[in-house]
Amino acid sequence: MNEKITGIILAGGKSSRMGCDKGLMKIAGRSCTEHVYMAIKPVVSEVIIISNRSGYEHLEIPVFNDIIKECGPIAGIHSGLTHSKNKVNLVVACDMPFINSGLLAHILSNRGQSEIALAEHEGSVEPLCSFFSKECTSRVEELLLSGERKLINILKEFSVKKISVSSNNDFYSKDLFFNLNRQVDLDYVSNKLEQQ
Repeated sequence: MNEKITGIILAGGKSSRMGCDKGLMKIAGRSCTEHVYMAIKPVVSEVIIISNRSGYEHLEIPVFNDIIKECGPIAGIHSGLTHSKNKVNLVVACDMPFINSGLLAHILSNRGQSEIALAEHEGSVEPLCSFFSKECTSRVEELLLSGERKLINILKEFSVKKISVSSNNDFYSKDLFFNLNRQVDLDYVSNKLEQQ
């Protein structure tokens, strides 16, 4: 790999709907974060985790807290970009257990000259499965400090490329962007992953 890329796994959420730390929740023998790590590792040169909790030491991956506290996913992105050593960054939430390396490589290879590039699927964008340039860091910080908390609003401040993902892609699956939010999702994800 010639290009230096940082993979940023966001595992700092409160998981209020789930009732426990989603990032450390075991599914098919691995934590949710480990499933994402297995997908992101082949396409990046380093991986860091952003979390405000302990419990990730066994992965032997650098873990950093949010620099600006209690501000949601955008604070995790800000912390990840701040701690990243590279211009090119791949941001993925820890609760997307079905993402795969093919999808992530597709985002990276189609990002063009954009500051942010994200997957678009069935008319919806996936900002927590995206490319962020490190050059976004200071502007993201300014927006956070000004009180902005909605990621969708922050995206409006940058040049964003939407990258289409559909059944035409060889890496596609209908559950690709499935987001693990509630206890009822757990059995579904466990059964699917155990079949793979």
